[in-house]
Amino acid sequence: MHDAVIVTDRQAAVTFINPIAEVLTGWQQSEAMGQAVSSIFQRVDDVQGTPAVNLVVQVFQTGEVVSLRGESVLIGRDGRQIPIWGSVSPLKQPSGEITGAVIIFWDSRDRNQTEPITQVLTRKREFICFRSQFISTLFHEFSNPLSAILTAAQLLNRFQDRATHAQKQRYLQQIMASVGRMTALMDDLRTIGQAESGRLEFIPAPIDLEQFCRDLITKLFSQPKHFNRIAFTCQGDCTRASIDKELAGYILSHLLTNALNYSSDQDMVQFNLTCNPDESVAIFCIQDQGIGIPETEQARVFEPFYRAKNVGKVPGNGLGLAVVNVCVERHQGEISLTNTVGVGSIVTVKLPWE
Repeated sequence: MHDAVIVTDRQAAVTFINPIAEVLTGWQQSEAMGQAVSSIFQRVDDVQGTPAVNLVVQVFQTGEVVSLRGESVLIGRDGRQIPIWGSVSPLKQPSGEITGAVIIFWDSRDRNQTEPITQVLTRKREFICFRSQFISTLFHEFSNPLSAILTAAQLLNRFQDRATHAQKQRYLQQIMASVGRMTALMDDLRTIGQAESGRLEFIPAPIDLEQFCRDLITKLFSQPKHFNRIAFTCQGDCTRASIDKELAGYILSHLLTNALNYSSDQDMVQFNLTCNPDESVAIFCIQDQGIGIPETEQARVFEPFYRAKNVGKVPGNGLGLAVVNVCVERHQGEISLTNTVGVGSIVTVKLPWE
């Protein structure tokens, strides 16, 4: 089953249309770009035969995902009538500002007739939600660093003869930082994708965990405002551990970054490592004094793209804890979360080794 995708900007003008959507609507991307989505994605009510409500406008007003149920009929450019199912989702900035919409739909006649309709709908809705969040994340997370790269490159090109060495270095650092941000995002998506497909490699090797943690803190949080806020302690003999260094790096870097980002600049983050060679286990405990996670949302924070409602304007894409979770699972380890809203969180990760 293939899905059609149409993306709009905040003015409800088409900014993207995939090949499946081209086939179903009869519009080529070169023709549809910049057109009002209501002209490209025309629907009527299957029962009344009257023009259906513009769901993109509805999504802009409510900020919520809207389902396209079975009574929706798409009117193709050539007049064909195609029964469709799908959804319309808002594209949001981390601040909550809506910047566009994503329409995902499919020809309902193509569904698997041997599968109970409730199962089809449930599975499809879950997939649509993930797909919409994925597209929204890519649009937002790539647009900002790409804009920064373009701006810095243009300044270098325009003022290369007049810019000082310090100015050129600053522009180059902006480019490198933006590329690093995009690379980190792609690493997170790759890790989750490999885990879901059963292809996430697990290569444990002997490691001095205490030194590994100290090196990681120095490498990732070299700026004094971050480095001086992490209080690291170690108990037990951690020189005989055997874990996957790359996956452990993902786990600790995401947990420490979250602890710093969701706390004030004056608050310390406690990072404790305990190793028990007799039981062949390492326990990482990271405690912050941040905003905490509402109790009603704690069960969902390990889902890809999910962000608690109290994050405010703190930047993020909702992938960090999902990456942590799949890396812990690959170690056959355990992760637990205890916290109080407004007081802070304690995340405990237990990784066994052979």
